Amino acid sequence: MTRNIAPLLLGLAFTLTASAASAATPPSNYSGYVKLCNLRLQAKVDITFGQTGTTASVVAKSSPVTYNPALMTAGVYGYSIVAETAVKPSNAHPWFFTEAEQFGSSGNAQPDVRTGDVIFKDPNCDMRGTVTITTQCPAISGMTSDTRVVERRWVGCGVD
Repeated sequence: MTRNIAPLLLGLAFTLTASAASAATPPSNYSGYVKLCNLRLQAKVDITFGQTGTTASVVAKSSPVTYNPALMTAGVYGYSIVAETAVKPSNAHPWFFTEAEQFGSSGNAQPDVRTGDVIFKDPNCDMRGTVTITTQCPAISGMTSDTRVVERRWVGCGVD
């Protein structure tokens, strides 16, 4: 079976050219320490967006949970981190998720948790980066557990 794909390619070229010409600025990135358990614990979270002429990207990253050095906390704790990126190519498509998880405890060195996605730009695309941190708290914090969520979203993915 043969098809004439010239109209399809022409339409795709027009769409990509129009997208590149009307590219919007990504939303502000997030980079900072998330404080947990009455400031006793912390994790460094970064959510960044990028773009080329035809694609948009999102990366969600977190360091492991550590003691806040300003408070020199002692105690045992466990934690979980879920870094998730999600993209929706257009209104006609469902969300696609990429997730990375880490489970750790005090005194157990772990690497950063990171995930990312890239998508072709479309006026109706949508993308987001989310980091969810849940931890048991050291007794000195006065809390038993704590959860923090950081999320950034880019509606339109670079197309005005």
